[in-house]
Amino acid sequence: MPLPPSSSSVYITQVPRTISITAFQEAIRESETDVLQWDTPSDGLIHWQWPIVPIGEGFFKKVMPRYLLALRRTHHFRTPCCLCPYDDLNMRHAHVEAAICCQDGVFRALCAAGRCGYEVDLNAVYNSPGQHLHQYLERQDGDASPSPVYHFSELSDPAIAAEVICALQHSDASGESSIPLKS
Repeated sequence: MPLPPSSSSVYITQVPRTISITAFQEAIRESETDVLQWDTPSDGLIHWQWPIVPIGEGFFKKVMPRYLLALRRTHHFRTPCCLCPYDDLNMRHAHVEAAICCQDGVFRALCAAGRCGYEVDLNAVYNSPGQHLHQYLERQDGDASPSPVYHFSELSDPAIAAEVICALQHSDASGESSIPLKS
């Protein structure tokens, strides 16, 4: 697939705070061709830009859902932002990354804390045409990889829970982990 023209984020909805979070959840679930995410500056939903990688001169391929987390470690991109900033004043200016999990063979982007109801079937969106695509920059030597984003259900695994607790105990003032985490 040739590289599409620059596809910057397009603001698709801006709803007053009087609208419940349910309206956003429904819009996200009903979007069959694109991943929608929360955008704090616009106070609404925008398109998440699906990563692509070069496969030859002038040709690109969408990254399969199963490889998104690996690409997150090697490229400068974030998973979609869930709806937590909409509902929590303490997160109002944050990009709260959704966890990417495989449930019953289906890759999903889910609210990591399980609070806001954010859920996207990444397999279904990947297989449909029309996503907003973007080639993210590769991390250079010395660039820190982001800490993994776990779904709260994964923390019931004692090994992962111990790793997260250890990382939190060894994080610096900025919240960055000072020890490498496996993912």
